[in-house]
Amino acid sequence: MKLDLKFQLTNLDGSSTVGLNAGQFLADRLSLKTKHFSAGKACILAYSMYKDGIIEIDAEDLKLLEQEVSERDSPVYQNLSNLFANQILKAIEKSREESKKKVN
Repeated sequence: MKLDLKFQLTNLDGSSTVGLNAGQFLADRLSLKTKHFSAGKACILAYSMYKDGIIEIDAEDLKLLEQEVSERDSPVYQNLSNLFANQILKAIEKSREESKKKVN
């Protein structure tokens, strides 16, 4: 399935953040340290996210990525604000929903 992280993260007032899109931002966090991915797998995902913003990902890796972003003891979560984590989690859920629509 496709995960689209090629969007600008927004501040509390709805304005776009300056700089990295969501994929680039998350890629930077994945490149630091992860709980659920090996270093190699994290880097493969990070490179794709950073370069394209839209990645092809299977259901299991999507679930693990969701855990990286949402679990309090995950190093990725610890390097994300709740505001940015919520926007990324919404993109993950949208990807899952679009994948279900294609199956039905």
